[in-house]
Amino acid sequence: MDIKVLTITPQVAEIWLERNKNNRRIRKDHVAKLARDILNGRWNLNGESVKFDTNDNLIDGQHRLFAIIEANTAAETIIVT
Repeated sequence: MDIKVLTITPQVAEIWLERNKNNRRIRKDHVAKLARDILNGRWNLNGESVKFDTNDNLIDGQHRLFAIIEANTAAETIIVT
């Protein structure tokens, strides 16, 4: 397991979301809230992460990635592979 903190751009978020194979439905209200947090400087590292499995498929963090895209702003987050 590898854990790092990275600043994710909207472009990287789009690429990573292409690896989203079996995740739950997107809750647009949650994505909008996270995007507002990013834009208003309330985005904080809180232990939640973007996770990839051993086949490099996205298994957690899709809402965070969609929020980065919606805010059109890079954001720092924890990445677990």
